[in-house]
Amino acid sequence: MKNLYFIIFYCFLTFGLCACAAEREDEINSGSCSANDFEMALFSGKKTYKTTEAIEIWAELEYVGEGGNITIWSGIPPLSFSLTDGGDFNIGTITLTVLKPTTLEKGEIYSFKGDKDSGWLPKDSTAGYWETFLVEEDMRLPAGKYTITAEGDFALSDKYGAEKSGLLCEIEIEVIQ
Repeated sequence: MKNLYFIIFYCFLTFGLCACAAEREDEINSGSCSANDFEMALFSGKKTYKTTEAIEIWAELEYVGEGGNITIWSGIPPLSFSLTDGGDFNIGTITLTVLKPTTLEKGEIYSFKGDKDSGWLPKDSTAGYWETFLVEEDMRLPAGKYTITAEGDFALSDKYGAEKSGLLCEIEIEVIQ
């Protein structure tokens, strides 16, 4: 009889752990891309958010080339994020246009948080909305479908006009009431 209780307990425990793992896996939304000895992945905390929830966006960059490390040249930050509903809602990263060298070690994963950076024209009819939106600490979006993009905004040379990384990842999220 003890063995029967143990088997039943083990089955419930196993089922419960599997259900929790599957649930968490469904929450993370990701897309990946690779180019020129680099791999990048773009993430959001989940695929569907409510209008009251903060949107989480981040990207991870990894150098996977032959050498032990590589120097990239970029503005600050070296990755740029953009978010659009395909219509009038468009935000992107404001990048400081310095040319900063950064050494990436092979196999190390570098993480970058996607913040809401943007600007607006004071005389624009939507200036009040953008001012309020950008002042809030968390990113909350109106209901709709959005495409989020992360781009490797760096080059492998310090020469003006050098070719960029070629990394571009996209994911989609939906915001509901």
